[in-house]
Amino acid sequence: YLRQAAQSQLQESMKLLGRETDMFAFRQIEPLGQTLILALDSFKLTLEADYEPLVVVTGHSTCKVKDWGGAMLVDLDLSLEANYYSYTLGTFEPLLEQVEV
Repeated sequence: YLRQAAQSQLQESMKLLGRETDMFAFRQIEPLGQTLILALDSFKLTLEADYEPLVVVTGHSTCKVKDWGGAMLVDLDLSLEANYYSYTLGTFEPLLEQVEV
């Protein structure tokens, strides 16, 4: 409907200018749609107790969301690594080793 309205408006404008619209070929213009791209180059989440880190989660992520007004498409790349502090060893141990999803 909108394309037809735009074409009729263009035809009317061209008539007012004294030009014929036959020389113009109307082509269909595809809308770009809705797109959201969220990229986190790196992030770090630290859970602490009494100012001592208990769990440290690091990673990076890229998320693309398209056409959320219709048939939404989500594409997510996520890389995570988590470590917890071992009081018996006095160092961080892997809780979740790096996983590519």
